[in-house]
Amino acid sequence: MDPNEKSIIEVPVLTSKIYSEKAVWTGVFLGGPLVAGYFIAENYKSFGQKDKAIWAWVISGSITVMLFVGLFFAPDIEKVPRYVIPIILSGIAYWMTQYYQGNQIKAHVNAGGAVYSRWRAALVGVIGVVVTLAILFGVALFLPD
Repeated sequence: MDPNEKSIIEVPVLTSKIYSEKAVWTGVFLGGPLVAGYFIAENYKSFGQKDKAIWAWVISGSITVMLFVGLFFAPDIEKVPRYVIPIILSGIAYWMTQYYQGNQIKAHVNAGGAVYSRWRAALVGVIGVVVTLAILFGVALFLPD
């Protein structure tokens, strides 16, 4: 190999699209922690890490349950502005995506791989709200008065 020749690291381009950190921020702001689990799990599946995808769902489901139980028992929760919790959740999901998947996302994009738009992420977020509310109403129906 010629010493003047630069080595080229080849990164395989995935055939599937992935969610960028910004898309995760948008979707989680609208849809909550279950949507974060969906985005992160889908990225892990695209990267061929199905075991990590399962853990993303387990963690996001646990966080969702803890969040709703915590909000139910928190005193004076109505005094907290409505946008504070979604911003905190979005920030955490953005950071986690960047920390755990950032290098893979950058390599995918640099290799010409496609990412989902923020509009799709917003739609997934809205669907996530509908699913979460349906679950909450379903649980509420079975709780005693």
